[in-house]
Amino acid sequence: MERYVFSGSMGDRAHDLLLAKPDFEPIDFLVTQLDRSGVTKAIKWKREGFIKWIMIDSGAFSVWTGKASTTIDEYIEYINSIQEDIDYFAELDSIPGTPGKPNNPEDYVKSAEDSWNTYLYMREHVVCPDKIIPIFHYGEPFEALDRILNWKDENGNYIDYIGIGGTARGVSQKLKHEYFTKIFAHIKSSPNPNVKVHLYGATSLDIIFKYPCYSADSVSHLMTAAYCEVYSYRLKSNICVSNRKSTSKHFELVCGEEDLATLKSELEDFGITYEEAQEDSTARTAFTMYNIQKVVKDHEGIPIKPIRTAKKLF
Repeated sequence: MERYVFSGSMGDRAHDLLLAKPDFEPIDFLVTQLDRSGVTKAIKWKREGFIKWIMIDSGAFSVWTGKASTTIDEYIEYINSIQEDIDYFAELDSIPGTPGKPNNPEDYVKSAEDSWNTYLYMREHVVCPDKIIPIFHYGEPFEALDRILNWKDENGNYIDYIGIGGTARGVSQKLKHEYFTKIFAHIKSSPNPNVKVHLYGATSLDIIFKYPCYSADSVSHLMTAAYCEVYSYRLKSNICVSNRKSTSKHFELVCGEEDLATLKSELEDFGITYEEAQEDSTARTAFTMYNIQKVVKDHEGIPIKPIRTAKKLF
């Protein structure tokens, strides 16, 4: 994997804590176009060198759930206004089905068709068509993936970067592995085998490290902090630092003195105290981001084993 992309908003304190580390490396960042102030801040930080690469998300999921609204033309106008400062952006894809209702096969056919038509429309109207990422969703027919992989532009070039939407909630880890095994084997046997692949919402490092994706975005750092946890590089685990000792996950109740001392030392080396980690979600976020970067760096250069397709996947 070339890029582990941190997704979501980031506060100034997290920025300052990370920037203060001598071995900090600029991050790859995804931010939704629905958060215009967040995009503006990300562009500023890119110009300053804190962020090295920006991907814009369309906010399609929020639109689908009814929590936000936007149109294709509004999105296109915004992208055209910031295109010099961003690296790639997702199309305004159509999510399969209707919120709160079970999906049927026709829903996946329709979402694939609508997303493809949107991709073609956006290519015609943005000033940077090669920065658009078309998206294939979990459950959509593989004929829709073939259409993306086989398509060529007016110059005879294949699409060089595609997105694979996250798997549905409740899908087991086993089925996720079977799905991604099939996806990457299918891509490898296509006319466009070297296309760059982005995995959207890839929260599992196991998935990210196993498959030959170019990039993947995750909100794991935010979710970890929200659950009053930090990721410890030295202990190789998420650690609950809540000061509510009634919780069964409270670290002080289940760890030995040596592990507790290790965590406190690690936090202090980063620039925060154990008490700050307990009280400050932003500090937890920055600490976890820093350690995720180190884990990802550990895996750089490790060859990925060839994908073998099982006889029966579904």
